[in-house]
Amino acid sequence: MIKKTKRKERKMIEVTHIRRGDWGKVRAYFTIKIGDGIYIGGFKLIEGVNGLFVASPSQKDKEGNFKDLVIMNREVRDKLLALVGGDDTGDGNTRDGAEAAPLMSTDEDIPF
Repeated sequence: MIKKTKRKERKMIEVTHIRRGDWGKVRAYFTIKIGDGIYIGGFKLIEGVNGLFVASPSQKDKEGNFKDLVIMNREVRDKLLALVGGDDTGDGNTRDGAEAAPLMSTDEDIPF
């Protein structure tokens, strides 16, 4: 059983792998690492009508609709967008295979 403590611990989120390309509206696929060893892959950087945005990994249900597998608040999505190349310069903090600078967040930023 895991006990949750009252004190806020800082969690580190970092982008560990980025594969950039041009697959229709998808500009990059990337993986994040949370804390000391939880890796979540399947994130996408997508070029939409209103600019770039981060899409969570998703899975198709029986009706053919896609459901997000990772739920994030707007603040975390914006931080990830800045890390993978959605900043004002259009030049991301990382390149293929390179590690990004860690993103510091609190327990409240992480949806689980």
